Amino acid sequence: TRQSLENTGIFNLGVFMVPDTFYYYSKDKILSIFSKKPSSLIERKAYKFHETLNSVMKSLEIDLIHCSRFETALLLPRNLNYPILIDYFDAMTRHRLHEFRFEATYSPLGLPKALIQLLASWRIERDLSQKFLPSTTFSVASEQDKKFLKRFNPNLRILKHPASVKLNLSRPSGAKPKEKSLCFYGYLAGAWNMDAFFKLVYRVMPKVRSLYPDLVLRVTGKNINQNIISLSNKTEWIRLYPTVEDISSFVQESTLCCFPYYLGCGVKTKILECMAWG
Repeated sequence: TRQSLENTGIFNLGVFMVPDTFYYYSKDKILSIFSKKPSSLIERKAYKFHETLNSVMKSLEIDLIHCSRFETALLLPRNLNYPILIDYFDAMTRHRLHEFRFEATYSPLGLPKALIQLLASWRIERDLSQKFLPSTTFSVASEQDKKFLKRFNPNLRILKHPASVKLNLSRPSGAKPKEKSLCFYGYLAGAWNMDAFFKLVYRVMPKVRSLYPDLVLRVTGKNINQNIISLSNKTEWIRLYPTVEDISSFVQESTLCCFPYYLGCGVKTKILECMAWG
């Protein structure tokens, strides 16, 4: 695509890759809470990137700076005199707020860390919303994220651009339920998935098992949280699968799938997948 655009003679495109070597340590998160301009803490670590950027600006005519991630925007120096497009997708403070509520409900020992992350995200996003010139545009995935960022700066230019993925909707054959079971899967270190899992265990399953006592819950996913592992070890009707070869077959081997989400927004991709897989 890049070559075809350049062949038109209208565009002269340059792509510069920034290595992901700028780490955000816990001490930086703590300092962000008290710093007037917390993103400056990250900018100082990006001096080599700034040298490269300055060199590019001197030798090329730049029409637009496109940040494909929120983290990339943190590296940019303040008040660049160029139009900037930031693919923000999700307001991180919203997620941190959900995580804080989750920890308060299910894991009080995690509250100090969750509080630090919440306050740091709030300060950084507020700073980022005022860091650039008014020509900067933020791209987000939902109306909820747009409203949340507007709280930091009502004058922000925000484009709502729903994210999408390509789905494999072909229905697998041969896999059949081996027992009456509900299926749940996802990234099990995320607060939104953990919250849904615990609501499924404590609210949904007791009511369903009162009607179907032999029903079991089959669970799989990446980065399984220790709280989930401990609960599954104490609950005989929870079947925990750390890894599966084919998620579509895993779903087909279950009677139903259940995802009781209270956090997040939009339609989860896996719900569409499960519907397509029958």
